[in-house]
Amino acid sequence: YAAVEALKNGDKDVAEMRSAYDQRRRYLVKALRDMGFDCYEPQGAFYVFPSIKKFGMTSDEFALKLLEEEKVAVVPGTAFGESGEGFVRVSYSYSIKHLKIALERIKEFLDDITTRDQRMMFVTVTLVHVANTLDELNNDTETLLSIGRKHLCNFGILKYQQEDGFNT
Repeated sequence: YAAVEALKNGDKDVAEMRSAYDQRRRYLVKALRDMGFDCYEPQGAFYVFPSIKKFGMTSDEFALKLLEEEKVAVVPGTAFGESGEGFVRVSYSYSIKHLKIALERIKEFLDDITTRDQRMMFVTVTLVHVANTLDELNNDTETLLSIGRKHLCNFGILKYQQEDGFNT
């Protein structure tokens, strides 16, 4: 009897559900694009498949790190075959409230990635500078270490403690 009732009077419920999914889809796609993802807006299902290629990780790495660091689960694109590499699948079958929380965490994750990338770039530049300085100092390693530590402290990678010396 439930099936007959649904067929006779379920159109309004279906329309409301379709509208809710449409709202979530548009919200999620816009938010991901605003964060820098390349993201095609799907016309069916309740998943989006944004590209993560610009973030310098494989799909598996991205999904695992996002889960470990921010407790947000996405499916690596490689779960759908080799051509899925560089993408992750994100579901919008959750409430807008839960999508907002997940998106805030994804943004924090991307901010952390950017900060780490900037630090790694700084460290690389510093190491090149230190290596060039080493030649100028005729291999005076104590002066070299002092210069390197100063640069790393300035960027916040090392913290100097007066009594203990340098700590990472």
